[in-house]
Amino acid sequence: VRVLNYMDAKNYTVCTPRFDSTRFSSEPLLDFDAALALAPAFFGAWLNKGLVLKKLGEAYAALAALDQAVALNPSYAPAHNNRAAVLLDVEEYAQALAAAQRAIALAPGFAEAWNNQGLAQLGLEQRDAALESFGQAVRYDHANAAAHYNAGSVYWQRGDYAKAAEA
Repeated sequence: VRVLNYMDAKNYTVCTPRFDSTRFSSEPLLDFDAALALAPAFFGAWLNKGLVLKKLGEAYAALAALDQAVALNPSYAPAHNNRAAVLLDVEEYAQALAAAQRAIALAPGFAEAWNNQGLAQLGLEQRDAALESFGQAVRYDHANAAAHYNAGSVYWQRGDYAKAAEA
């Protein structure tokens, strides 16, 4: 069941059921498109549309939606971080690094952005910088399994098995 709630002339809320990864569909895009038809400057619809498109593997369409979200709310760090994640998917590492750095500048304690920065640095073969970024991600969120794994992988590739085990 999809619901589009009219809140006021400037604010719309789209509610969709959560889909698990095995049953994910493009149905939520209808909701976001409906919201955007009513309110083209609805930041949340652009952001969520980008996330759905990413989940569906439509990276360039996702980037276009996330670019709209960033343009509408340039101070929202997660929008920049989501752009970084999509750019990583298409191996645009320099752009991903810039997007992750923007997210970190806006929210220095954003562990996921530190992890994405590290992934972009790995793509650019900046392994020492990547290890520092993964370390920052772990400092801000010790439960960030991805950052632990990524740091361990870099240490493993270097042959530093003791540090890999600690990561």
